[in-house]
Amino acid sequence: MTVDLSKLKALFSVDRVVFPLQTSTKKEVVEELANALAITDQLNKDDLPKFVKEILAREALGTTAIGRGIAIPHVRTALSSGLVGVLGFSRDGVNFDSLDKQPTHAVFMLASPIADKDRQIRILGRIAAVANHGNFLNFLLQCRSAQDVVDLLEEIEAQVPAS
Repeated sequence: MTVDLSKLKALFSVDRVVFPLQTSTKKEVVEELANALAITDQLNKDDLPKFVKEILAREALGTTAIGRGIAIPHVRTALSSGLVGVLGFSRDGVNFDSLDKQPTHAVFMLASPIADKDRQIRILGRIAAVANHGNFLNFLLQCRSAQDVVDLLEEIEAQVPAS
């Protein structure tokens, strides 16, 4: 799968937004989002336990909850043949061990092949730039559907210069 890195909408389409998350702990959210990757044919269902273990091992190295209500759990893995992603939303927020100690409302989960380091780093930077846009979290909390989340991503991304 080829993703246009200049557009997050290509990676986080409506069918790749879990709205709302049904779980509340970091481990449960990782499992729920990994399952969504499998449902959208981005990950083999048989690989789910190993994938969840890899994501949680990455989290054990240091939280990917960057603050301002955003987490970006990610892994480079042999289980992925291309850059894939899913976005989970929680109005109440989940405890993702955020750097700012605040609840996490948007969890952008990414996986890419082991050799695809540069592309993963660029997309991580793009997500962080959009998430750090002044009013992103306030607008996100007003979303009422997965489509609203995708529309917000597109609108905010248009205001953030490409890197």
